[in-house]
Amino acid sequence: MDALAHPGVRGPGSLPGRGKAQASLVLGIIGSVLGILAVPLLCAVGAVTLASLAFQDMDAAGVTRQTPGSGRGMAVAGLALGIVAMAVWIPVLLVVAIVSEA
Repeated sequence: MDALAHPGVRGPGSLPGRGKAQASLVLGIIGSVLGILAVPLLCAVGAVTLASLAFQDMDAAGVTRQTPGSGRGMAVAGLALGIVAMAVWIPVLLVVAIVSEA
């Protein structure tokens, strides 16, 4: 759909917060899977932050769970993966730090 021909009409990819939701999901997946110690933690924090920002954008624009293609599900998945990745990698980093000092 041409935005210039139909001002005010948004395509499915231009809903508020959708890009942040997608980025949150990707960072959450990277943070959960990647094994280089500092990178997954940074990705997990980024996933949680972007998911929160996506929710704020969606709420401000009135996007609900029932809005087709809203990206809210991706934001939820990114938030969940980010939290799980932090729950796994923070203790791992603490153990590595303790063992390396001993």
